[in-house]
Amino acid sequence: MTEFWGRVKEIFFDALDLEPEEVPAFLDAACGDDPQLRAAVERLLAEDEQSGTRLEPPWDRLLEKEVGEGATKIDTLGDFDLLREIGRGGRGIVYLARQRSTGRRVALKVLDRAARVDPLQRERFRREAVATARLDHPGIVGVLEAGEQDGIPFLAMEFVAGTSLADELRQGPAGRLFGSTDEPRVVIAARCVARIAEALEHAHSRDVVHRDVKPQNILVDARLEPRLVDFGLARDLAEITITLDLEGTPNYMSPEQIAQQRLLVDHRTDIYSLGVILYEMLTGTRPFAAPTAAQILHNVTSLIPKPVRRLAPDVPIDLETICHCAMAKRPSDRYRSAGGLAADLESFLAHRAIAARPPGPIARATAWADRHRVACTVLLLLTLVLGGILLQPVVAHAMAAGELAGRLDAAAVRIAAGELPADL
Repeated sequence: MTEFWGRVKEIFFDALDLEPEEVPAFLDAACGDDPQLRAAVERLLAEDEQSGTRLEPPWDRLLEKEVGEGATKIDTLGDFDLLREIGRGGRGIVYLARQRSTGRRVALKVLDRAARVDPLQRERFRREAVATARLDHPGIVGVLEAGEQDGIPFLAMEFVAGTSLADELRQGPAGRLFGSTDEPRVVIAARCVARIAEALEHAHSRDVVHRDVKPQNILVDARLEPRLVDFGLARDLAEITITLDLEGTPNYMSPEQIAQQRLLVDHRTDIYSLGVILYEMLTGTRPFAAPTAAQILHNVTSLIPKPVRRLAPDVPIDLETICHCAMAKRPSDRYRSAGGLAADLESFLAHRAIAARPPGPIARATAWADRHRVACTVLLLLTLVLGGILLQPVVAHAMAAGELAGRLDAAAVRIAAGELPADL
């Protein structure tokens, strides 16, 4: 596959993860002044939209034309019969499959054709299998089997009949999560995030950091319970300290991930991402949304989000405090553990006191200064100018008084020496 088509593929799948209104600005930034590149991506997006499903993805059809590969349909992998495609992302395809030896239905994840020849993508796939195999928690979709057949790596996972949290957020009251109960939105959000925090605490206790916690990677099952999936970017804590790369989804990446501060990227990066999800569930907006990925990255590292209650006044103060504590810019200001975040959310739900505290006066002043940097600069300059004007008479008076005192001291010395009469 040529470099051109590799770039088309990358931009196409990145665009699929965006809201429709975000795509034009994203393509402006991603394609730049290359009309051929943009036209190819837009053609793929149009075909994808017209197809209604991705059972016959347009990317595969174009890839076949480009590299001359015939369409090799996969019916079985190992002990699994593939039934139908149920999902697709930038690197892999997920099928509903049946395990022949047990008869149970599973979600079978495989790398797509282009990713199979990419060593980095194969390593990520291996990493996901290894990381998830170490975990056993009801809030994490478990891995049942990992293998490879005819050069095709596959990962068999529990099949979760449901939708992603991203889909539920888009549907709002019309969806299952928010529309099937009379419970307040704040209660649903707090409970959902608490469950994922408990799952992350389990992962962190086994030295696994997810690094890509986002609504698309949270499934809502038939019982409306959230389940965390996709550990493709997961890292062992020991590996993170020696790894320098920019991986994740911009809207949910922590400041230290973006700044590539490798010594600071630990379990607290997942806590930050979960705080962003809580913010979105409470306010209906992403805290640092912008037309382009570059702007989002800048906002995450440079801006302070608007207070939750300014956008959603019905949110209780304690829940706002929990959210902003999880989203603190500095890792040291966040919850020390995902378990601590879960405990505070459970305290909120039980109407008990929470451990987190709102920021003090100094922190609030710093936050205000971060949000109004231009105003602060102007205010400082005005203070210096006005201060200089107001102090000028005082300084002049002090200088005159000092000069007079010096002259009197000199006269006293001359009188003592007999150079001047004492009754002068």
